[in-house]
Amino acid sequence: MIGLVACCKTKLAEPARAEDLYRSPLFRKARAYCLAHYPRWFILSAKYGLVDPGQVIAPYDCTLLDQGKPARAKWGQLVYRQLVALDLAGESFTAYAGKVYVSPLADKLRLETPLAGLGIGQQLAWYGTHGIRTEYRSHRAKNNELRQLSGTALEVDSTKGEDNADRKAGPRRRS
Repeated sequence: MIGLVACCKTKLAEPARAEDLYRSPLFRKARAYCLAHYPRWFILSAKYGLVDPGQVIAPYDCTLLDQGKPARAKWGQLVYRQLVALDLAGESFTAYAGKVYVSPLADKLRLETPLAGLGIGQQLAWYGTHGIRTEYRSHRAKNNELRQLSGTALEVDSTKGEDNADRKAGPRRRS
């Protein structure tokens, strides 16, 4: 199963990794959900089609919402060709995207849409009930949480950019 997340209007002002370029709360929660539940995921971009989350792309102002049915169908063909080129067209997909992004792909892919018919607020709530409490946590933040849960407080030495752990019951460790 591969996750697909629709792009959004709110973006950074400069080129960035696609997973970091899009800034809406809904995109960030969908990204966090896919990171937690799928071995592989992609972004459905109105401009670029299928985008690997690590691909650096420039911000743009384009949405499928403004496009007619023929243009959306052409976009769907583009995404399908990109999946074929990656030898992924035969896989199963779960799309976290609105109807205008899902419809052009529905007859080409094995596609599930668990959020179909839900408004934005309902989708945000769905992520909350499915374990996505924060929009995004880096590996460093996850490691910090694990250290705190295991009785280790974390202190960051900003002058060195290193983590220094203090044991609650014991001397301070230096790196």
